[in-house]
Amino acid sequence: FIPDWLIVTGCGTKTAKQCDGLQRKADPGGFHFRHVRCCADPGTPGFMENPACPTGAWGASEVGPVGEECLYLKTYDEAVAACVDAGGRLCTADELLNDCTAGTGCGLDGKVNWSATIYDGK
Repeated sequence: FIPDWLIVTGCGTKTAKQCDGLQRKADPGGFHFRHVRCCADPGTPGFMENPACPTGAWGASEVGPVGEECLYLKTYDEAVAACVDAGGRLCTADELLNDCTAGTGCGLDGKVNWSATIYDGK
């Protein structure tokens, strides 16, 4: 069980002025909508390496079905499902803020995206 206010969302890159490196909380229960970026193990088809990523995870933005590759304003559950279907997972907030998905498309570098990180109250 994840309380409905404990999912952290993060910008798609640490240099995005629109977000100023801030993390925000969002409700994963279907009442908040965020954009979708995914991470995966190195070498996963459809994902890109970004040498700036300190964790080594590969990122992807075009993870939706044909005709809707870029997933904008989706629920948390939709984001999780899309990443799994693409062969990956939701990125952590640290991966988003440390450029693991930067430059992977859909214009999401400066947008707030879902993450897999649970808010720790700080």
